[in-house]
Amino acid sequence: MAACAAVASAIWLLQACSPPPATKDDLVTPPLIISGVVWNTPGMPVANARVYFVEGPGSLPDIAALSGSDGKFTLTAPEPGQYTIGCTADDYLPTQISVSVPPAAAIEFRLEAPS
Repeated sequence: MAACAAVASAIWLLQACSPPPATKDDLVTPPLIISGVVWNTPGMPVANARVYFVEGPGSLPDIAALSGSDGKFTLTAPEPGQYTIGCTADDYLPTQISVSVPPAAAIEFRLEAPS
């Protein structure tokens, strides 16, 4: 009888301490990465170009990524969908590109100097 009570207590303790079943909200989704390179028209990388969200689904972060000395940048999209990404740099005209996320393919901006 005591053994049955001990087993019953152990089962109750396991049930009470077990986490609830996982839900859709508990699943970790991989980040939605938008990456690419900013070039000028002669084909040289543009450092310190500002790359930012212009339009997209839902609310967008009010931040910009800066391209590195190699022209590369990375942004993280808040959710899947169609985005317009803007790019501007000192001494160049601003430009925009549309991209679907996912898939998040690498994108390239070609900046032109004003005439």
